[in-house]
Amino acid sequence: MWVTVLSAAVLLGDADAASDAVADTGSCAWRFQLTPYVWAAGMNGRIKPAPGLPTVEVDRSFSELLSNSDGAFFLTGSARTDDWVLMGDFTWSSSSQAGQVSVPGAPVPLPASGGTEQTSLTLAAGRTLARNEGHHLELYAGARFWRVEADAEIPPLALQASERFSWADPIAGVRFNTSVTPRLSAIVQADLGGGAFGGADATLQMLAVANWQVTPRAYVSAGYRHLSFDYRKDGRILDIALNGPLLGVTWRF
Repeated sequence: MWVTVLSAAVLLGDADAASDAVADTGSCAWRFQLTPYVWAAGMNGRIKPAPGLPTVEVDRSFSELLSNSDGAFFLTGSARTDDWVLMGDFTWSSSSQAGQVSVPGAPVPLPASGGTEQTSLTLAAGRTLARNEGHHLELYAGARFWRVEADAEIPPLALQASERFSWADPIAGVRFNTSVTPRLSAIVQADLGGGAFGGADATLQMLAVANWQVTPRAYVSAGYRHLSFDYRKDGRILDIALNGPLLGVTWRF
């Protein structure tokens, strides 16, 4: 069923914190970094792709989602000068699945199939508000754009639907970066978005990341991330929460 597919489509969203390895201090020169990453997230929530289809409860582990993936690409990056930072994140994934779905009123699960392709782009800017001996606190704001194309079919009910979801959510957040040792740093980050000015009713992201400096220009980042959103429009529902560990490799230049 395409319900599982959608979870793979929105797996990674934005991993900006994983890209901000160890913060530099007091330099006006621009510094850049790129981070390809993965996120081993499971998913739970509710999905109703079209008014004519049932709302489906979903609770899937990362291994279940991965088995339905057709391909994916995830990249995040940033540019920093003095107290200012610009951040961007791009994700793409495609998945398909055939299986069964439980339908209210049906005595047994019914065969179903579907697929989805997702693209997201996050753009944000931030400024450091406080800095003290290897620790700094910054606020950031921006927008997260989503495009999801999905199709689903339940042959016994003669139900078939192909839907396209596109929306943008403003986001605002806070990030704290601390240097634990000369080679080890940690980041805690959270942002909120959506609401009256967004496509989703609400969206929330929280993550914690540790960064280890391997070479003067390379870092390995590992942590844990939560991302959720509640999108409702014209009888369609995407109420999704994703949770799991993440891993990224950063190159700074």
